[in-house]
Amino acid sequence: MRYTWAILICGGIVVAYLLIGAAVFGWEHGGGIIPMMILFAAVGAIWRKTTKQGSNDCVSITDNEESARKSPCESDSSIPMRQPDLKTNSHKHNEEKTSTSEKEIRQNILRSEEQANWFVLALLVVVFIVILLIRFSNTPSATQAKFGETDAHYPLGQVYLQSGNEYLCKGQYDLAISDFSKAIELNPSDSGAYSFRGLAHLQKGQNILAISDLTKSIEINPNNRVAYLCRGRAYSLRNQGRLAILDYTSAIELDESNAGTYFYRGNLYVDEGSYDLAISDYSKAIKLNPKDAVAYHNRGLAYGRKDQIILAISDYSKAIEINPRFADAYYGRAIKYAKIHESAKAWADVQMAQSLGHQADPKLLEILWQDSARER
Repeated sequence: MRYTWAILICGGIVVAYLLIGAAVFGWEHGGGIIPMMILFAAVGAIWRKTTKQGSNDCVSITDNEESARKSPCESDSSIPMRQPDLKTNSHKHNEEKTSTSEKEIRQNILRSEEQANWFVLALLVVVFIVILLIRFSNTPSATQAKFGETDAHYPLGQVYLQSGNEYLCKGQYDLAISDFSKAIELNPSDSGAYSFRGLAHLQKGQNILAISDLTKSIEINPNNRVAYLCRGRAYSLRNQGRLAILDYTSAIELDESNAGTYFYRGNLYVDEGSYDLAISDYSKAIKLNPKDAVAYHNRGLAYGRKDQIILAISDYSKAIEINPRFADAYYGRAIKYAKIHESAKAWADVQMAQSLGHQADPKLLEILWQDSARER
């Protein structure tokens, strides 16, 4: 019975320790090495105290029984000795044999109890080792160590999110996806983790997977501008321009100060022939980022589609001013010069574009030869 109580007491202490640790620090941070050692030292001491008391009780009972078996001669030497009797001696001999036999039985019982005692202590040690292994299995990973985030209160999901962003910036998309996936496992409601993993899929050309992750991100957080922007890009790459425009519009509603969003939506408007809307978006992008040569080039293209040649030439010229090695801008301006029959300027721009690696359309060259011949 005493072993049952000892086991219950020790087990109760262990369970209480784990529950309190889990409640205060979280399950994976429920204890450290030193507190665990103190815990098991206390458990061992209680175990020894409980079982030792039982052993002492057995010993005292044995001693009392032995005392009770002593003959009057052994207990009091002042009583006169009588002559030995053969019957009495025989009976006494049997009693001694019985006493010896019972003593051996009790010693065997004590020995068995001692073995049980050591067995339970060994079991406690095994439990201690198992808990330590569980504890160390939740220690910071290589990713955490790389960032030095070993504080028990630092969310592990944020460590993986930070690591994934670093891999994403380095172009190591598979590693980024792996870390973002771990962040999602730890926190399935993290909209940012889904949007960044979607971006990594997008960079790998996995547009369907990207759309899936970005849609999940938006479901969790409808105000995630980055998710709308990235999903819009994925839709545009799949030639789903109208869906892409809707996503870019949602991103603009959340943040009107991002030039890139206007630029990308302007490109989609050009693709569907909505040149006025495209020019409006390019103009907003240029206002937010006056040094964007590509925005000037694309607005010049939209003006050219509307046959607003002078405005187109002006925008191409501004793009060249910002980036003197912008071959597409030289070539676009050459086409517009050719349309207004300024063949000399057109030839100069074509030659500059070719020197920068741009291939000239034979039809344009033929038009320029004809114009040059007429001018001569």
